[in-house]
Amino acid sequence: FTKLDPKAVCGINLQGGTILWSSRGGLSPNSSEAEVEEVFQKLDTIGCNMLFIIGGDGTHRGAYRLYQHAKKSHRKMCIAGVPKTIDND
Repeated sequence: FTKLDPKAVCGINLQGGTILWSSRGGLSPNSSEAEVEEVFQKLDTIGCNMLFIIGGDGTHRGAYRLYQHAKKSHRKMCIAGVPKTIDND
């Protein structure tokens, strides 16, 4: 994880691409409980209890999978989906 403080983001508007390490991989509706739990364990290590998911329909399917696991395991986690897509899905 990288902390995005003012020093870390200074000048990023002058660069191309993204500093967020985005990818098309990740969770799916068929991800195992162990894979989903691993995500929450990583978030727990940094004290994260709010997660903003930015992406298209595939990304939001993964976010919904996280939500389902959080609800089932009674985790106190706020998960918010922000639509952002390049292919209008």
